[in-house]
Amino acid sequence: MTTIHGAIRSLLLGSTAVTDLVSTRIYPVQIPFGTTYPAISIHEISGLEDYVVGYEAHRYQVSIFSESFTIAQDIKQAIKLCLNRYSGTVDGHNIKSLSFLSSLELYEDESRMYHLPLDFQIVHYNDSGDNQQPTLNLDGGSA
Repeated sequence: MTTIHGAIRSLLLGSTAVTDLVSTRIYPVQIPFGTTYPAISIHEISGLEDYVVGYEAHRYQVSIFSESFTIAQDIKQAIKLCLNRYSGTVDGHNIKSLSFLSSLELYEDESRMYHLPLDFQIVHYNDSGDNQQPTLNLDGGSA
């Protein structure tokens, strides 16, 4: 089973609307030096586990980097169409919901790149077996 980064990447790679614009240039966390643009990076922003029902809610940022604002906007729309309101199983992850939250439009002077970060919330079932609450021993320590 891949990570959630990998599951999001798989969804994006499965969308011809996305790959027609960025090919396979979709990376976890950092875009490698020398990459051709436009490209996408995926970052986890925050996460919360619900030990009772076994679901985890994470906020992810899908960042678009492009030398063209128009192309960045086209990629943004393709990503939103691909990810927003997705539910199902991808790369072994049971995704309950994937929801678009917000976005920004930035320009980075140093790199001369348009940067459009898109925030998504992903809720998925943690079936890895590590979603157990710690138990309390009678002596007051954790088990």
